[in-house]
Amino acid sequence: MKLVKKIFVVMMIVSLAACKSDDDGAAQFLLTIDNLVGNHDITLFESLEEDTFIINNVPVVSTITTIGDTFQVTLKLNADQTYLLAGQFRITETTIVGNDTLIDTEILVLNETGTFTINANNLTITLTDGLGGDSQTWDVALFNETQMNLTFQETGNLENEGTFVYNEEIRFIRQ
Repeated sequence: MKLVKKIFVVMMIVSLAACKSDDDGAAQFLLTIDNLVGNHDITLFESLEEDTFIINNVPVVSTITTIGDTFQVTLKLNADQTYLLAGQFRITETTIVGNDTLIDTEILVLNETGTFTINANNLTITLTDGLGGDSQTWDVALFNETQMNLTFQETGNLENEGTFVYNEEIRFIRQ
């Protein structure tokens, strides 16, 4: 019986040692132009904006939550670092100020072209609109062979002595 226990212990040690480095040789999917190129469908859009206004020396907080659904939008990223963002989806925007709530729903139609750059070290993608030249830099929260999740955050001051914090997340799945 003791021999069986020793053999069992040796087998367990050998199997644990063999499993230890299973992922050591796996290639990581890096953020590169070649790996980005392709069509990516939007699967999630959410944003949250919190504004603090000063009215008669009293802070008033406004919260705007936007949630998208019914996605028919594709982001096409090309090898020459141009992009096309086209399609439509519905957003529901909920604004809360104090005890008041306003809910608004609309269909967004997108047809935007421009260029993009990446920073693989910082895991960011910058999209520059081809019409107005406006650019926005997104943090890459997840990137693999099938998925890409982008987040954006901005904070600042409002014109009337207030402040804002804006967060946005967009998730994509590769076609």
